[in-house]
Amino acid sequence: FRRVLFRSDLVLVNGPLPDDLGLHLAIDACDSSPAGVLLLVRRELCRAGGLTAGELHRQTIKLVNAPTQAKAAQLLRPMLSAGEEAVFRRGRNTHSHAAPHSCTEGEYHAATGLEALFGWLYLREEKERIEELFALIWEEQYASGRHRSDGSAP
Repeated sequence: FRRVLFRSDLVLVNGPLPDDLGLHLAIDACDSSPAGVLLLVRRELCRAGGLTAGELHRQTIKLVNAPTQAKAAQLLRPMLSAGEEAVFRRGRNTHSHAAPHSCTEGEYHAATGLEALFGWLYLREEKERIEELFALIWEEQYASGRHRSDGSAP
């Protein structure tokens, strides 16, 4: 039994979705919001502790942005399966509105592809794969000291 409920920005999914529906839903959801990676980054920052709510928000916003996500996508692409790569490419190639001024159009599209991939994995209930891929990103880009405690690059 599967049920998908849509209400403004909220999507509730009861059970894994077939690949086609899951892919379209992931692309639609991730085209306008970096929700998937944002939640994972917030979780890691909360685990580290010591941040007020305002500091947590500022750190998250500094770490979840198109240029950083584009670098993460570049890091992960050699490790993706053929199906995951296809989802990434489809998300990346989705027509979108103009990129924000804080990034290039290529970075924006790569970030959208990464979000589509994480959304697709989530909808397929592949939580272990999400954790595996995110751990690589976190270690390479955040935990390795490439960002200072205030979120800026060294």
